[in-house]
Parts: sequence; structure tokens; C-alpha cells
Amino acid sequence: MKTLFKTVGAILVCLILLLVVLSITGFGPHDRTPGLWLKGNVVTTPVTDLRLCLSCGNPEKLDNVIRDPHVRMKIGDRIYDRTVALVTDPAEQQGVLEARSKKYPQLKVSGNPTIHVFRVVGD
Repeated sequence: MKTLFKTVGAILVCLILLLVVLSITGFGPHDRTPGLWLKGNVVTTPVTDLRLCLSCGNPEKLDNVIRDPHVRMKIGDRIYDRTVALVTDPAEQQGVLEARSKKYPQLKVSGNPTIHVFRVVGD
């Protein structure tokens, strides 16, 4: 029984230390890897010049966004709490995907019907 308490205690101490380290570092998302939370300055004033669209090719993440369209995104050192809306206009979708292809030529877009486009619409 003593060994069990020592083992459980050691595991709890390790988990607490891990959480402390992660809270300091932020363990934010990197490339296509999700993180735990974003560190930065939260923007609370209205943003009028942010015209931004996002794309998603993962059906599981698409379901999550449709279920809860509230997102938190980081640009530079600023964090924005916003809402996204699925873009249904084919012309707008095509324009966003073309711009994405120019910016990121290594990402394949054409012929992939699972790429969905979202417009960031604010809070």
C-alpha cells in the first residue's frame, strides 16, 4: 500500500510540474499541430480591417467548427476571439482557394472536395 501511495504521489508531482512548464511556455499550436492554449495580448477593441478566410480539409475539425463557430486565433502576438461562418458561395470559395494556392503552393487544393472555407466574421 505504501508503494502505491508513493507511485501515485510521484505521478501527481510529475503532472503538476508538466502543467507548470506548459503554462510558462504556452505550448501553442505550431503549423498543423494543435496546442493547449494561446499566449499573447487579447484584442478587445473592434477590428474593422480584418478580412480573413480560413480553410479546413479535416472532416472531424469541420464538425467541431460547425458545432461551435467561436474561435480564438493568434496573429503575431495578438489574440482575437472571433466567430467563423462557412462560405457557401462557389465564387468566393474559389477565390479563397486560389489565393491559398498562391501563398502555399505546396498544399494541394484542386480536386479535393473536402476543403471547406470559413470567413472570420467577428465576435
